[in-house]
Amino acid sequence: MICNTKYSNLRALFLIFSICLFFSSCKKDIYGCIDLNADNYDSDATINDKSCIYTNLTLNFDNLVDGSAIIYGNNNFLFHNVNGTNYSVSKIKYVISDLKLYFQNDEIVQFDEIIFFNSDNNETSSYIFNNLPGLCIGMEFRFGLSAENNIDLLYINEDYNFHDLMDWPNSFGQSTSSVNQLGGYHYMQVDGRYIDDQGQQKGYSLHTGPTNGQDFSILYPKFDFPPSAEITLVMNINNWYDNPIHDIKPSIMDDIQTQTNLFENANNVFSIITQY
Repeated sequence: MICNTKYSNLRALFLIFSICLFFSSCKKDIYGCIDLNADNYDSDATINDKSCIYTNLTLNFDNLVDGSAIIYGNNNFLFHNVNGTNYSVSKIKYVISDLKLYFQNDEIVQFDEIIFFNSDNNETSSYIFNNLPGLCIGMEFRFGLSAENNIDLLYINEDYNFHDLMDWPNSFGQSTSSVNQLGGYHYMQVDGRYIDDQGQQKGYSLHTGPTNGQDFSILYPKFDFPPSAEITLVMNINNWYDNPIHDIKPSIMDDIQTQTNLFENANNVFSIITQY
């Protein structure tokens, strides 16, 4: 009886082992997302089923004057530039293009669309990039539009009424919507009022664009930042007037020297803040 009991126990163990081995060898593959960088990574999955969902990036826009938030309005003379000139800001519009995003896995994604910020339209205060290959660690962009992409009538159907709001007068001083000559589109419009040397209030238009056919757009080098799903592009208005130093003028659209000053100052205008 003792031998039979031992024999029975051995049979039971062998049976259990065989069953485990059988189910182990017949275990089916599990389909799912196997990319560690994806939002829906499945640690149990063994075969990638192309269901991976990647991170979105929210690009916010913010505008400051030496760290102070802008309170928009023609009569809010809250700011002064390096020359001591007091001024207000009523509206800000600008465009960025040729944007590239850099990722942790060394991928680079380039975007063809232009991105338009308009302080009068809250819908333009942020832009969302969808289905990206991971968390973003860097961004490169052009302030304005390159000569190749700044063509009269090219953006008539662009969102947010971009064409009508940012049209740049051509060499005849006419709207490019009717005459196809030198012109294209503004890179930026900052409008408001300032107090001149005689204490008088005057309107100003800090506008940049292709002057006399010259391309004043700026392709910024890559901004590096910690891996992020949300970033804010910050523009400091006062840095447009500093290094080289120049002052506010009523209108500068045909002023090649001021356009050159703005071009040279632009490298210090933008910064990026990250949010996790």
